[in-house]
Amino acid sequence: MIFKKYVVTMAMVLLAFGSEAQQLKVGYINTQELILLMPEVKTANDSIQATRQRVEGRIKSMVDELRLKAVNLEKRKNDIAPVQYDKEVQLLEAEEKRSGNLNSSASRNLR
Repeated sequence: MIFKKYVVTMAMVLLAFGSEAQQLKVGYINTQELILLMPEVKTANDSIQATRQRVEGRIKSMVDELRLKAVNLEKRKNDIAPVQYDKEVQLLEAEEKRSGNLNSSASRNLR
């Protein structure tokens, strides 16, 4: 009699666990989309975009200033000594190289 109750109880327990196992569901989530929906990501993207615009503005102003210096140097070419002209050309070329390095460095860092 006790054995019979034990078997019936075990059968009921197994059926209960068996039906619960059938209800187990597996889901998948698009983590990329989830991350993009987070407010922190939007804040970070806005910050990066603002920094990018600020750096691009500084680079543009440096290039404009460099062009203006080159134009002014060309206008004064006949008024200054050739040695002075060559020295100023070298200085402008060094500035151009520095601004080019800054531009490539900023581009790499803000991607």
